[in-house]
Amino acid sequence: MRGKRIRKDEGWTTENEISYLSGIGTWCLSITLSRKQMLENYISSAWRRDDWGELDRKAVIVYARRLLEEVA
Repeated sequence: MRGKRIRKDEGWTTENEISYLSGIGTWCLSITLSRKQMLENYISSAWRRDDWGELDRKAVIVYARRLLEEVA
């Protein structure tokens, strides 16, 4: 999934969001938050996100929690 480019005529998908989460906290050394902190923040803010478009909110949050368990 990683590295897949999104064409302009494609919308952001659940697969794209999961791919983003797979790499969260791994690609920028200048960020002071740990991967664990970033995942915790993502999960916390996900509940306040009103517009999920075509994304499967449950699947994304479940995946984020699974990643958090792996780094915890």
